[in-house]
Amino acid sequence: MDLTLLYNEQPVMTEPYTCVLTDHAEGRCDSLWLEFKDAADELAGIAKGDLIQAVHSSLDSGEMYASEIRWKGKKLAVKALSMPAEMRVASSMSWDSVSFSELISSIAAETKLKVVLLDTLNAQYETVTRFNMPPIQFLQARLSMEGFACKVKDKKLIVYDERKREHREYTQQLQESDFNHAPEYSTSDATLAAMAINSYETPGRAMIQTKVSSGIPGQVISENIAVSTIGESERYCKGLLRQANKYEYIASGELKGTAYEAGQTVYLIDGPGNHAGLNYIYRVTSDFVNDIQRLEMRRPILGDY
Repeated sequence: MDLTLLYNEQPVMTEPYTCVLTDHAEGRCDSLWLEFKDAADELAGIAKGDLIQAVHSSLDSGEMYASEIRWKGKKLAVKALSMPAEMRVASSMSWDSVSFSELISSIAAETKLKVVLLDTLNAQYETVTRFNMPPIQFLQARLSMEGFACKVKDKKLIVYDERKREHREYTQQLQESDFNHAPEYSTSDATLAAMAINSYETPGRAMIQTKVSSGIPGQVISENIAVSTIGESERYCKGLLRQANKYEYIASGELKGTAYEAGQTVYLIDGPGNHAGLNYIYRVTSDFVNDIQRLEMRRPILGDY
């Protein structure tokens, strides 16, 4: 088995009979699920918060934190997450006259994560308020208003422009015969948005109102988000549309091997209708023991948002 496991940075000799890594591009932390028959009691002392890492071929989970532990005789199951428990504690905070990069650095300092800015934005905010939210959850919500996203991996806070990642050169062309079984495709108009409107009266009694259309039928999103300029308000409207519409066309399928990571793009040659063409991988579930991956993909948003 081409699998290396580390527990608190030391090699694990006991081989797991289950080792599944779920890799998210954004929105949720990565998770690792392991099952062992620990006949030699090698992992008898494992505790929540301990470090676990899995490496398989070119994929590396990075250091993850034991979050859930189950015993049944000598059988052991462990779930590890890419974020420690303390990062899920809610708190409140506010910033005045803060830039995009300064806001990210402030959250990173709170969590002791190293910042990796794959993309950045020249934006300045008069006031930003966080009310009773965990730091990464708050940052993800804030970034989504700018069309950005973040993920935590191996003690790093990775921030990127989602639209740029979606439209990168594709990693590989795939056709239906490449999958172990027929891929699944779906589309729905249940959550789609046709327009986003933001209206805000500034402390100086100036009214800022912006409308951005997606070009597709759907609901109208109306918000009262605090802004200081029309440009800022328009960016937020685009972010709202992106969140509503980015899963319009989704596809999933299982492949032999473990060659893909969340955040990559592939080109589906023979997908039906609007599913064909460039697709962005938003989640990958990798079975390291059986050398199988399940890719979950979406067609990138075609509009300017």
